[in-house]
Amino acid sequence: MDWSPPVMYLTDYATHKHIKVYLFVATLPYSQLSYVEAVYSMKQEDWLNCHVHMFEFIGGVPLQLVCDNLKTGVDEHPKFGEIVLNDDYLALAEHYGIYILPARVKKPKDKPSAEGTVGKIATAVIAALRNDVFYSLDELNEAIKRQMKIFNNRNFQKKEGTRQSVFDLEEKPALQPLPALPFETCKWVYDRKVNFNSHIIYKYNWYSVPTKYIGNYVDLKISRKKLEIFFKKELVTSHTLFSDYERGKYRTSDDHLPNYKSFKPWTVDETLEYAKKIGPNCLEIFSRLVNEEKVKEQAILAIVPIIEKSKAYPNDIFERACKDALDISSLPHYKVVVSCLNKIVRPVRKAKPSSPNLRGSDYYTKG
Repeated sequence: MDWSPPVMYLTDYATHKHIKVYLFVATLPYSQLSYVEAVYSMKQEDWLNCHVHMFEFIGGVPLQLVCDNLKTGVDEHPKFGEIVLNDDYLALAEHYGIYILPARVKKPKDKPSAEGTVGKIATAVIAALRNDVFYSLDELNEAIKRQMKIFNNRNFQKKEGTRQSVFDLEEKPALQPLPALPFETCKWVYDRKVNFNSHIIYKYNWYSVPTKYIGNYVDLKISRKKLEIFFKKELVTSHTLFSDYERGKYRTSDDHLPNYKSFKPWTVDETLEYAKKIGPNCLEIFSRLVNEEKVKEQAILAIVPIIEKSKAYPNDIFERACKDALDISSLPHYKVVVSCLNKIVRPVRKAKPSSPNLRGSDYYTKG
């Protein structure tokens, strides 16, 4: 197994920006049957998941794997002494009952099948798909799968058969069976607070939780494509995970919020449009709150309480309070705005009506 030096790109559907993806390449040494998968990163989770998908592709488990000395697999590979695999890679090896032997440092001939396949993949996959546009990783991997089927079924030049036919006839019978359950990578994030909008934030995106958990702290279990939410060790709900490059998006289940049909999460643009209707000072406050955050959507937490407060007052009164708040603070939050608002609208105490039974100061000055 190895990573391909040439990379590929997805296109973000909304922004049309290019998103770099990496190619995992694995090759069986005798038949040269090859497996290729595109992933967002070369991090540990993607590395391990590619192994799982590779085993599913070949329909079994080989006795031995040869990888490079990448940090997602190997902690130590001294010239003399014991090779130390990292814990997660070792757990995968134990789950599938395989022996992992990293190639010697700077010895590409220890894994010639993968080294040789990388160059061929550049032609078979990257060049063949260079003019196509892909908007999702699944879409790209489906195209790669089609190209690899052509590649694996292409006739050898110097011997009979194809990679697929040689594999089916001679290598597949030697594979160990797949375990009942595939190996699954996951990580935990603890004590994530459920916000007032009945969502939690994970990696700049929002995931809904039933309203009864608002204000409580929950734990998150994150696997490759799923985010599960636990409260006191009990599963509350789960969502499909957003991709790493996505920002400020929502996963909201209909049954998590009361009157869901009338609920619509605010966006940054919508809050600024709302502020324009109140006045320039309100817009200035909202703009400063947005610009203060690295992830602009995070400012929504500070802005929405101000919006809710504004609904109880005429626009001119609330705009005046915003102006006073800007005079006091360069970055006024909810409490500052409310304080200024209270000074404007606080009712003036009226004098109590005089009573004929009460003696005023004039009574005592009379002769």
